[in-house]
Amino acid sequence: MFKNDGHWYLTCLDYPTWYYYANEPHGPWKLGGYYHTSRLTAASRWADDGKRRLGWGFFTKHSTPEGTNRGYGGPLGVGREMIVTADGAICVQPLPELIAALREPNRNADMFACAKELSGKWTLDADRKELQCTSDAGGVLLLDLPEENPDYYFEAEIELFPPEATAAVVVRCSKEFDEGYRVALKPAEKRSSVRQFAANGGTFDEREHAFASGAPTLLQIFVCDGQIEAFVDGRVSLSSRVRNRTEHRVAIAITGGRATIHKPLLHYFQQAAD
Repeated sequence: MFKNDGHWYLTCLDYPTWYYYANEPHGPWKLGGYYHTSRLTAASRWADDGKRRLGWGFFTKHSTPEGTNRGYGGPLGVGREMIVTADGAICVQPLPELIAALREPNRNADMFACAKELSGKWTLDADRKELQCTSDAGGVLLLDLPEENPDYYFEAEIELFPPEATAAVVVRCSKEFDEGYRVALKPAEKRSSVRQFAANGGTFDEREHAFASGAPTLLQIFVCDGQIEAFVDGRVSLSSRVRNRTEHRVAIAITGGRATIHKPLLHYFQQAAD
């Protein structure tokens, strides 16, 4: 329990990491929602120095479209910093120190050199660090990465025109663009999700999110071993365990409009020695 800007907050230890808020420490308390993805547990043990709250949650056992995954407990998720927004909601973002390290040029892919149009029309501007889908109906751009490393961090600022358009970053994508996992953004529906590749495929994790009108959406994705974690605008987190580690490519799929992908970045994680 802690106080912030005149309000009291109570974060819960267990699945699915609910939080409550009140004007007084003795209540009455109101449910605020959950501040992590519902796929994490034991995530309220925050390291607190009076200025910042940092935490790591465990992936809990849950059913996915690929079947029930391994049991309760580890592995740990990506480290998070708690943010209390201007409207009083608790959100999380990946640790800024971690993101700063991943943005360093060491082990970052040259995505402009390996980008291939699969559908629609695309303009690639390496100097401005922009990928533009210029077709009104959308299109697909494959990042045919030269290094077969299935574990990486991807980020980009995605701007859609019109707002009804949708975007999906397909991780662990095949060269034929017929399998992988979609991290999908649907601003008009106020929804983000991690889904199976097929249009009618199942959902691994899903959250509501009020996308900022007329502004790019920051999408940050961690793909590591049997885990996918995504952060949207430093407010919403999505997490799931997945099974397929055979593919290493990335694709960007735009539907129902045009898009500009600002400052795309992909950082390979170091592989452990055998």
